[in-house]
Order: sequence, then C-alpha cells, then structure tokens
Amino acid sequence: MKLVPLGCNNCGGKLKVGEDTKLVTCKHCGAQLAVRHEDGAAFTDVLEAAARVEKSAAAIEEQVEKLDADNERLFIQGEIERLDREWDARREGFMVRRNGHTVLPTRTAPALIAVVALLAFTPALLISMAGDGSDLGPLVWVASALFAGLIVLAFSNLNRNAARYQQALAEHEAEREQLCDKLRGA
Repeated sequence: MKLVPLGCNNCGGKLKVGEDTKLVTCKHCGAQLAVRHEDGAAFTDVLEAAARVEKSAAAIEEQVEKLDADNERLFIQGEIERLDREWDARREGFMVRRNGHTVLPTRTAPALIAVVALLAFTPALLISMAGDGSDLGPLVWVASALFAGLIVLAFSNLNRNAARYQQALAEHEAEREQLCDKLRGA
C-alpha cells in the first residue's frame, strides 16, 4: 500500500496515511481527522471542528426558524391591532345620541319607543272614537295617523341602523377570529 504525506489541520504535524484512508488520528495532537482525496491531492479536516460547525449551523438554522415563527406571530398580532383600530373608528359611525349620551344602536330601543308612543296616544284615540260630540274627532284621527307614521318611520330607521351595526360587528368578529385562529396556529 502506498503512503501519502499529509499535514494535520489542527496542529500542522506531518502524517503519512494509506491512499485509501478516510479517517486518521494525529499522532502529535490526537485530533480526529477526515482524509479527503481530490484531484490527486490529499488533505485533512478536523472532525471535531466540522462537527462544531455543523452543530453551530443547526443551532443558527433553529434560531432562524424560531425568529420566522416569532415574526409571523408579531405580524398577525399587528393585523389584529389594525383591525381593532379600524373597527373602533367604524363603530363611532354607528353611534346614536340618546338622552344626552352616545350609545350603540340596539333593536330593543325602537320597539320600546313604539310601545311608549302607542301608550301615549291610546287615550287620545279612545276619546276620538267615543265621539264626545265635538268636531275634534277627525283632527285627532289625522294627528294620530301622522304621529303613528312618524313612529313607524323612526322605528324602521332605528331598526335598520341596529341591523347594519349588528352585521358590521359580526363581520368584524369573524375576521378577528380568523386572525386569532391563525395566531394560535403560528
């Protein structure tokens, strides 16, 4: 078997190995060496160094993956915050003024207004139907009909605003839940 002269990559010591040798231990420093044969030349690599480099590369790759996951979570959290800010601004447009306060529209308020208005005008309707002999009967009927029309108009307007608000809220909550699901999965 033919011997090939080599230098140790760790300490620089002189070595002689067989031309088919793949691994050798340096007799000077004890380093584990891999022998590479390329284009008629042979040289050594320190195995521990290669292992350390591979281990470092794996650790760096793991950190990069963790950072990617962290960035993904931060991006989604930013999207949730943006969505919430947009909703806060949009919700302000739905607010209605009631008793000196701004409140969100509900479907109970229009129904309550209609009931109170009907209760308020029921005595007037009953009096006009009783026919007390005065000429005010038709006038009370006309005023009651106009007032009932205004109540119906106000009721439908308030109810429509409440329905639009509920629809917008449902859309916001659905989009937010999708982002939260995505965040939980990230």
